[in-house]
Amino acid sequence: ISMPRAGSLKAVSVTLNGIISSASIYFDVNKNFGSIFDAGTRPLIANGTFASTASISIAGFNAGDVFNIDYDFGGNSKNAVITLLAY
Repeated sequence: ISMPRAGSLKAVSVTLNGIISSASIYFDVNKNFGSIFDAGTRPLIANGTFASTASISIAGFNAGDVFNIDYDFGGNSKNAVITLLAY
């Protein structure tokens, strides 16, 4: 996703299309191919269908910055909706 204007990320949420039975889904949000989260804090979705994080270390972005998602799952394959909330 290429950003049309500058802003600041306030939250990231992930909603799965079904319940998972174990901690097996990691996700990462990258800005210009670098994680927006602190090193070693890639969020893990465990035993539920919703995860949100406030550990965004790189919140600011400029027009033209590109965001992409890494979504890694174990044995519990689920589709997900990942939402970036920005102001």
